[in-house]
Amino acid sequence: MGLGIYKGARRVRIDMADVLMTGGGTGGHLFPALAVASALQRLRPGCNVAFVGTPDRLEAQVVPEAGFPFFAIPARGLSRQPLQALAALGVLCVAIVRAWRLLRQEAPRAVFGTGGYVSAPLMLAACAQGIPCLLHEQNVYPGKVNQALARFVTRFATSFASSRTHLRTTEAWVSGNPVRTEAFEREPAAMRDVFGFASDARVLLVTGGSQGAATINQALLKLLPRILEQTDWVVHHVCGLRQFDLIRRQTSGIDASRYRLDGFLSDMPAAIIAADLVVSRAGATTLAELTVAGKPMVLVPYPLAGGHQALNAQEMRHADAACVIPDAELEAGALETHLWPLLADADRRANMAEASRRLARPEAAEALATQLLVWLDGG
Repeated sequence: MGLGIYKGARRVRIDMADVLMTGGGTGGHLFPALAVASALQRLRPGCNVAFVGTPDRLEAQVVPEAGFPFFAIPARGLSRQPLQALAALGVLCVAIVRAWRLLRQEAPRAVFGTGGYVSAPLMLAACAQGIPCLLHEQNVYPGKVNQALARFVTRFATSFASSRTHLRTTEAWVSGNPVRTEAFEREPAAMRDVFGFASDARVLLVTGGSQGAATINQALLKLLPRILEQTDWVVHHVCGLRQFDLIRRQTSGIDASRYRLDGFLSDMPAAIIAADLVVSRAGATTLAELTVAGKPMVLVPYPLAGGHQALNAQEMRHADAACVIPDAELEAGALETHLWPLLADADRRANMAEASRRLARPEAAEALATQLLVWLDGG
């Protein structure tokens, strides 16, 4: 029986999935999985891949748009509050039951997960049923779900070698963080044209990741008049959907050839390719894309979520590919202090770009896909 998904009010049937993928909630979990799914279909045309995620997060929209079937199960993060923790455990039990039934129905020959609480039910059920499971961790410091699952899955992969020091298992495979390398094979001049910039413009890309970053947005707005008045740089600002309307009103009079505002981009690689310098959070997927594109970076790690991004950013700084600014220092003008010299120093940007390229692992998606294909072939 094929996997059932809802498309509008009509139930659509597809062929049984060879590989089920799970991981979402944020782009950092979702886009690596999409990269591996694309690599699977590139290496083996006709391979059936389906995604499992939550019905109300990013994956529910992006996965169908990417052309992959999507199956929703409930999921909820754990809490330290007793009542909320009890409710979350109840949701987890329901999700495991649904994941179990889905696996029985589809009988996939492999399962791939990228972490986050949405991945736990499917990975646990798959391990219990003896289905080969490949789990990937994007950050230097593994998330709680991946730390717990690492002992049970068939193979555990990481983006950074230093992740091994934070795991109870020593069997971690350093694969790198998968990105859609084909998305980075486009010309910078063509991508600048897509965004309305001159083909030879120098582009500063400022982004807070898929969720946006209010502190980065406000720091840029303070510095923006000076950039536009005293340099020939153009600014591409991806501010996040939550603040888009507010910032659009604040920047409504700016020349569109010098400043472009977007709330969210489904094709973020296009913006990265077009850029000459990037100010960003330090999510692992963002860093993987920036290194594949060979971009110099000014990183502002997200200060919460266990400090994962701070460790990611230090990997880039130690390799001389990035400057790192603590989020708490933005209000005091740290963005101007670090960014302004870089705007004027082409040689330093070039050296940082070369260091960035050396960190890249463009083969990661195909390496992970190849492991899944080994299991599909009975290996």
